[in-house]
Amino acid sequence: MNTDFVNCKNLHTTQLAKRNATIMKSNNICIKLLFATLMSLMFLTSLAQAQVPDAGELIRQTTIWKKLLDRADAQIKNGTYNDIQLSKLTAELEKTSLEIKQFITQNEPFSKDAKILLDKLGKPPKEGEPAETPEVAKQRKELLKRFTQTDGATRSATSLLERSEQIRKIVHDLRRNLFTNQILEKGRSPFTLSLWQEGVSDLSRISNKVSKLALGWSRQHSNQQLALLALAAVALGLALFALMRFGIDIYRTYPDGPPPPFFKQAASAGAVSIMRALPLIIAATFFYGGLHFLGMLTYPYDLLAPVALGAFCAIAAISAMSTTLLAPKRRLWRIFPVASSVARRLNMLIIAIALVYGIDLFLNALNKTLLMPLSLTILQSAIASVMFAGLLVAILRTPFRAHSLARREQRSSSTRLLKMPLWLIVFTVMMATALGYISLARFLTQQTVVTGSILIVIYLTHLSIREFTDSFGEPDRSTSQFLAKTFGIGEQRREQLGAVSMLALNAVLFLSALPFLALQWGFSWNDVLSWSRQALFGFEFGGLTISLVTILISFALFFFGVIVTKIFQRWLDKRILSKSRSQTGAEDSIKTAIGYLGISISALIALSYTGIGFGNLAIVAGALSLGIGFGLQSIVNNFVSGLILLVERPIKVGDWINVGTDEGNVRRISVRSTEIETFDRSHIIIPNSELISGTVKNWTLRSPLGRVEINIGVSYDADPDEVHDLLLGVAKAHPAVLEHPEPQVIFMDFGPSSLDFSLRAFLSDITSSLGVRSQLRSSILRALREANISIPFPQTDLHLADIDRLEAALRIPQDRPSRSSKKPPRQGPRSSERSKPPQKS
Repeated sequence: MNTDFVNCKNLHTTQLAKRNATIMKSNNICIKLLFATLMSLMFLTSLAQAQVPDAGELIRQTTIWKKLLDRADAQIKNGTYNDIQLSKLTAELEKTSLEIKQFITQNEPFSKDAKILLDKLGKPPKEGEPAETPEVAKQRKELLKRFTQTDGATRSATSLLERSEQIRKIVHDLRRNLFTNQILEKGRSPFTLSLWQEGVSDLSRISNKVSKLALGWSRQHSNQQLALLALAAVALGLALFALMRFGIDIYRTYPDGPPPPFFKQAASAGAVSIMRALPLIIAATFFYGGLHFLGMLTYPYDLLAPVALGAFCAIAAISAMSTTLLAPKRRLWRIFPVASSVARRLNMLIIAIALVYGIDLFLNALNKTLLMPLSLTILQSAIASVMFAGLLVAILRTPFRAHSLARREQRSSSTRLLKMPLWLIVFTVMMATALGYISLARFLTQQTVVTGSILIVIYLTHLSIREFTDSFGEPDRSTSQFLAKTFGIGEQRREQLGAVSMLALNAVLFLSALPFLALQWGFSWNDVLSWSRQALFGFEFGGLTISLVTILISFALFFFGVIVTKIFQRWLDKRILSKSRSQTGAEDSIKTAIGYLGISISALIALSYTGIGFGNLAIVAGALSLGIGFGLQSIVNNFVSGLILLVERPIKVGDWINVGTDEGNVRRISVRSTEIETFDRSHIIIPNSELISGTVKNWTLRSPLGRVEINIGVSYDADPDEVHDLLLGVAKAHPAVLEHPEPQVIFMDFGPSSLDFSLRAFLSDITSSLGVRSQLRSSILRALREANISIPFPQTDLHLADIDRLEAALRIPQDRPSRSSKKPPRQGPRSSERSKPPQKS
């Protein structure tokens, strides 16, 4: 009976457990369905707010991009293109790539979110499982539809983006090959008689054609209007020239004496160059605008007039810059240190090169517009190249005599470096012209003029930047005084600020000049804009997207976090910790912990903004832990210690430190070790862990201010007040001793042989303490001798026991005469005398 009761009880318990499990399972399913319903509602709300495009819009956009890429691919395969068409095609592909990337960025999050919610909902219930509500089924269907649309469109756009990038690379290669083929195209040599004969005959025929065009243009338009317009342009140019001349005389007024500083010379050179070129450029632009307004620019003059205006402006700009930099009549404002005769000759030759460049530019446009014969095109380009080479040889043959003997050594080295590439250009131009590579010779001449002008401007701007930033550390310059008075920046900090500013400004100068240099060597604005956009907003490198803007923003976030941490530390110290009764050690610990916490949080925020996942950081940390476990403890210890030295800077390069028995100046700090140069010019390599864990004495940690101490002993006969005043006067008379803090003289002790004094003085630069100590000791010795104050020798008194008995024994032979005829013994030395050991150095 008991057995049946137990069995029934067990059966009841089992049934009850199954029922509870079923209830819990149903509750879990309901909870999951409720959670999925809420998440789905939130996602659908976000979809409605984000206005996701429907399927038709997605298909339409991808279809447009596919047609554009198909057309570009067909144009490349057919070979019906030139450089202008390829340039336009590059711009279209660049625009298409940006649109596709923006499309992927907008739609990819929706597909990811829909996939996450579908995983949360799980698969549809199987047979035998509790059925889901109609709302959940409807939401699942809607999510699946959205996911299919957005994910399919995103995948299609990604494929089109890869295809667009491949076509862009092909177009870039085609443009480069076209440019190379045009430059290296070989034609007839201009040094052949047949070519000159053809050119003479073609010239007579083309001259008649040009004269007919000019006569027809003069018949169509009023010569009176043309003359009035020309007179107005000349009058405007003369008025502006007089005004600018007056401004140049005022701007470049400088008192007699030494030449103005280079920064002022370079700064004025830019303004004066603009003032010299503006009258001619404005007058020519006015004349061109008048012709266009009067309707006189008909074919083919509407094509030639802009080229003529550009050539004239180039001649005016180059001439103005050359006259300003060489300054033939104003030696004080001459940028290049050459004699006046050399400056006049160089200025004339550079203006002649500018004229050859401008005339060649206009004649080349005339050849293309009027479809000149090939013989005239070759001869015109060859004559321009030979004239350019001859003028360049005349410049290279000019003796660059400096007007100052102090600059001849510097000038000779820089002149040799400048002449070598120019001689190479002359040789290449002449050889290319002789062999028939006229396009190559013309390209080199044009790039020499334009690129040389750009490089001169870059060089002068660099010199101005260097002169400006160097003034930060010079106390007599206005910039340095402004920084010191306004912001309270010390001399060392001003020098560091100048170095950082020079690097930053030179980087900006290089990045600003790079597009203009690229444009001169076959690249287009589309290429430059594409490179700039990729550098700023991201480019692929080894499967990793690198964005300069993202990196700069991450650095800004990190430094902002560090600054906020420092501000919070100061506020906490002044408002909380200073009013509390906690110990100083606890306050320092709290501030240090907050500093480390703020820097760590700032670093994590900066890394997360760059897109570096914490999973990658965990992998790196795991690899480091594994390496440490396999015996890299010492290396990691030195590495971490080096990072601490570089961040906290308890020791920096140039400091005078003591590490154990070693003493010297810090020359280099790396992440593993620190190099110290001792005063005997030997080098000691100390692991960074010893500098962190050991005791280091740094003489120049916060500032080079330090104290020297000289101990001196004088005779007991000397007056202490007199010695005090004498030592204090010697210290105050030395130029290296600071007045604040004042030097001190302390009566230290009554020594065994002397009165001991200590002279303590502060120096602005403790690294010169050895020499100052030596000079102070010499001055002290000289002053003591003049005051008849002696420096005593150490003295010792020797006392013998029973001295009275010994003296009595020595006197006995004198009191009682001896029986013999012997003489009494001689009296020996005194039993007590002072011993004087040699003086210590």
